[in-house]
Amino acid sequence: MSREMRSLHSLASCQHLHDCQPRETSSYTPHMVDKMRRSLKYYFMTPCEKYKAKKRKPWKLALQILKIVIVTLQVEYGFLTPSLIMTVFYG
Repeated sequence: MSREMRSLHSLASCQHLHDCQPRETSSYTPHMVDKMRRSLKYYFMTPCEKYKAKKRKPWKLALQILKIVIVTLQVEYGFLTPSLIMTVFYG
């Protein structure tokens, strides 16, 4: 099939399918789309990128690190002084 025949065939099939009407327009405004795009971009950033973007300190990250340190100290303290724990529980 030649190139001209293919273009005529595609044009004929296009007219058959709803006369090649463009898609319906979206109900979202460009402002809404831009706002959602920025929100999603911020959602997938790393804590360092978020700090650079908004200049906010990553306090949630600091809180998680503090909790890890506290639990680690509790575990180490429990393993290092088992005799003290035995004395407290078993008199």
